[in-house]
Amino acid sequence: MSTYLRDARAARTVSAIRTEGAVLLDLSAESASLAAAGARHGARSIVHATDQLAEWEIALALRPPSVRGLELAVAQLLEEIGTELDTGWRGSCGACGQPLRIAAWRWESAAADADSNRRPTARRATCAACKNLGKRGDASEMRPGEAAVRVELSEDQRREAQGATGGAAELRWTPRQLSVFLAARRALARSNESASTLAALRVAVTRAALLCARPADAREAEKVWWEAAPWQALADVVDEQRRTLLLAPELPRDLSLSGDLVNLSYPGNPVILVRASAAARATAAGLSTSKGTNVALIHLHIGTEERLRLDRALAAALAGGEEGDSDPALRVDPSDASSVTSAIARAIVAVDPLIKSGSGAIIEVPATLAALAGTLTAVSMAGGLVTGLERTVDESDRSWWWIAVSIPPAVARGARSVRGGAERISGDALQRMVAEILVERGEPTTPELLLTLYAQRRSASGDLLESGALLDEFNELLALREGLRPIGSLDRLVAASGRRIFVEGRDERARLAGVGGDRDDAGHWAAAAAGAAAGYADGEDPDLAKVLREAYYVEDELGVRPRWPGGNRSEERLQNVATLLRVGAAMGLHSAVAPALSPLLVNGVPLSRLVARDPIDSSPPLRHRSDRAAFDQIDVLLFRRGKSLLMCEVQLGPLPLGALLLGRHAKVATDQEVVRLLVTDRELLRLAEVRIQRDERLAAAWEEGNWHLLATDQLARLAQRENPRLTDLERYLGAGPLERKPGAQLDLSSFGWGERTGDEGEAS
Repeated sequence: MSTYLRDARAARTVSAIRTEGAVLLDLSAESASLAAAGARHGARSIVHATDQLAEWEIALALRPPSVRGLELAVAQLLEEIGTELDTGWRGSCGACGQPLRIAAWRWESAAADADSNRRPTARRATCAACKNLGKRGDASEMRPGEAAVRVELSEDQRREAQGATGGAAELRWTPRQLSVFLAARRALARSNESASTLAALRVAVTRAALLCARPADAREAEKVWWEAAPWQALADVVDEQRRTLLLAPELPRDLSLSGDLVNLSYPGNPVILVRASAAARATAAGLSTSKGTNVALIHLHIGTEERLRLDRALAAALAGGEEGDSDPALRVDPSDASSVTSAIARAIVAVDPLIKSGSGAIIEVPATLAALAGTLTAVSMAGGLVTGLERTVDESDRSWWWIAVSIPPAVARGARSVRGGAERISGDALQRMVAEILVERGEPTTPELLLTLYAQRRSASGDLLESGALLDEFNELLALREGLRPIGSLDRLVAASGRRIFVEGRDERARLAGVGGDRDDAGHWAAAAAGAAAGYADGEDPDLAKVLREAYYVEDELGVRPRWPGGNRSEERLQNVATLLRVGAAMGLHSAVAPALSPLLVNGVPLSRLVARDPIDSSPPLRHRSDRAAFDQIDVLLFRRGKSLLMCEVQLGPLPLGALLLGRHAKVATDQEVVRLLVTDRELLRLAEVRIQRDERLAAAWEEGNWHLLATDQLARLAQRENPRLTDLERYLGAGPLERKPGAQLDLSSFGWGERTGDEGEAS
């Protein structure tokens, strides 16, 4: 999922810029996301790969082999190294017991393999037949016939490993594993496969080696660790490659991949792929003399851990790659703000000649406060502004700041060069700025999310920021909630539930207009309706974004896709309105429909024809006590004359809960005989519940308005009853199971609830 979100962010960013005749410059690429998105939008790209593995993976993504060709090449590779794959890994199927390679050995320490009486725990896989039957492997002590055979590297193998990795490989891989990867390295050197297929094989071997590498904390310490079998790691990686090739969006036919900058002037969508270095940046900057070259988007990813960088280089060496010198400009200390500032400033200065008419930039740094402060300082030094800030997680569960930046042209930057430094904000001034953010956002917010919004607000000031002062402000903001009083204290800021902060002061409350969840909800709905990839919006709570993605997108073995492509569900909405009117008439209730919906047709019949009007009193209850315009917007009204009222709203996406609860129905009179129903899809019930729980205003309005959820499938089941009664409505409400026993969820005494209850009502 993290890979999908990364590609979605790249596509969203590229689509927001003018790409006609533009160049995308990726100064530290580990994937082809930006180049692929640029090619689909007609932009040229210059890609600087961070290391050998990144270079292979980018080439693989932009020039993919066929799935069948990959499968045949993998089968041939496994056949050539079959002997090494078996040595030390012979075991049995975890279900039926037939001979099968062991998936992993569990060792108590780094030196446990040297013990002559070693009996490690075995993790067994299942054979193809048992896997098809749904059986799973197990992990237990060694069975009779299984043995963790110790493997000793020959002198030739040691020399080969020494030449490829400089002797560092034996610390990360056991001889059992290393013998397999050395055999694969020799097989790849002899391979006569095409360049694209060979790149896929090298990526598979490298990724498998990374999966098998001994954890850093278990290389010397006495710590338990699992020694993964290379065959199992290869199988997992190849399965992922096959899935990626099958589901990857089609690339433009005119995309070309080259390592020569001359090809950048060729027609089509050329992508120039080179290794990241100071020389590569200087060569790219030399393109400033070309009239048609203007960089529209710059990507910079810095701060990768040195340990991870070295592991990637050694694993690539086992697949036949050249380690090379990594770009020192990409090495920063994420806990040192000045180090981050210097690295970003050097990169921007190096490519400054290419920023002729302004440019966007995507900067990714480790998710530390120092790295964020350093990035904001560098952006302010360049005269830029932060336009988006998210906290993301990569495939290895490491957190990163994803920062979108707007860099003005050189002329504009020169005009802003003489600026005063911003003073540190603290105390009451900090609280005032946080209150402004909360009023604009419109819902209680955690300090972690407030941090991203606050950082954008500080960057938007246009002042020359200082990393040390920013770091102090960030720390004060994160500790702000600990000193706040609870809701009801009338302070400017108060502590809400779930470690969140909200506004309570009269001035702030008076300026609250909407609910932030409505904005995020509508944004995800629009993206899904347009067929766009799922992702985060600027300033959006990741927890809410996760629920929104689950509601509006479907994730399965075919990938991630919109649940309702197109987003036009007006016909379904009208069908549910008609069903409510029919059910109300069958229950013996009078009804009314919103005037805007009355002339619309459902199966050729206007909705006005389905209305069961009160022959004596044409005005529904409470209309004369309510705002007429708001009252007439309610989708369906079901009522008994002068007594009770069912107000029904049908929303099939997005869910404008703030507009409904705090807007429309806040202007409608209510009493103890009013019941409100929100009719929506079952897939949206959890989204509605989560949003109501998140916002204290929505929760209070939901309770005061006597609101209840009714799923559309439950409404259809209710309509199928031969003689539906009002008492039957009880068992169909809420997000519970489709079948439930009668209960007393509603106060329907004036509807006759007190006269008939449960099964007695049905029997009468």
